[in-house]
Amino acid sequence: MIQPAGAGSTTGENMFKKLATAISVCVLLPICAADAKGPVYFEHHPSEPAVRPDLARIYFYRPMSALGGAEQPYITVDGYGVGVSRAGRYFYYDFPAGTHVVRVQNLIVGRATLSLTAGQTVFVRFLMHHFVPELVSADLGQAEIKDCYFDDDGMN
Repeated sequence: MIQPAGAGSTTGENMFKKLATAISVCVLLPICAADAKGPVYFEHHPSEPAVRPDLARIYFYRPMSALGGAEQPYITVDGYGVGVSRAGRYFYYDFPAGTHVVRVQNLIVGRATLSLTAGQTVFVRFLMHHFVPELVSADLGQAEIKDCYFDDDGMN
């Protein structure tokens, strides 16, 4: 006989509920902790160290989007891991002048080749629908990154 919910709960049902709650906490806690946000660009940028005169700075960012937020492709420069593309986040690295290849590994491998000069600052964005790295103008980059949160996971 089927009983209505809450009628005649057994010890087995209580144990199942406790186990389900414990599993939920174990699964959700790391996700919530991983989503902790740093300051937004316009607050954090003034405190960032200046670029050394012999290096160039690349800002990697991904504007916030209602879609595709769960996918977080890995970003490499010249084969070295530099971070993860997260919706509404940014980070930066300084590199020697010269040619560098930015790659993203997801369903489609996206790449961009950048030629950097000493003292230069460039902006590379990742849009959620294809995640191909795209070099954008300084004006566009600064406009789009201003509300992105600083993400220091894996910073050098």
